[in-house]
Amino acid sequence: MKNKALSAVWLQSMVTMVTLSLVSSLAHAQAAAIKPCPINPADITKALGVAFADGVAEKNPFGGMSCTYKSKGDAPDFKSNVSIFISQMPMQGSFDNMKMFLGPMTTKYESVAGDADQAMTVVQAPSVPRFPSIVYVRAGQLVNMHIMGGIYDPATRISVVQAGNKKLLALPRVP
Repeated sequence: MKNKALSAVWLQSMVTMVTLSLVSSLAHAQAAAIKPCPINPADITKALGVAFADGVAEKNPFGGMSCTYKSKGDAPDFKSNVSIFISQMPMQGSFDNMKMFLGPMTTKYESVAGDADQAMTVVQAPSVPRFPSIVYVRAGQLVNMHIMGGIYDPATRISVVQAGNKKLLALPRVP
């Protein structure tokens, strides 16, 4: 009887240790699978004129990774806090095949002349108010960057978006 009880306790302890070991291994593997954000916040700070926190990385549901960098105050051009969102995913065929991951089919893309990564500025679908957004292809990855947030005056929105696109294009390229 005593041996049965000891065996049951020993077996339960072993199951607990194996379970904890597996959970720890899975958590470590998931943390390792998400790479750190690729752009230094100091580069974003320089481009947008307001301090930015380190990026927060997430797995992209379409493969690859995403990062969000939040401002630590109001960005002058946008009169509020903003975030920079960067997404990269493996190219699957041509850019035309990948557009469906970037927005509605009525979204337009304007080529940036002379850009080594074939960057394009994004002109949102008519149902979406314009905001700074660029896309490019680099090292087999489709990269999308955009500025989220901001207070836009309708009279100056287009010029603010164009200036924001230039700032995004000036950031270091990933990957």
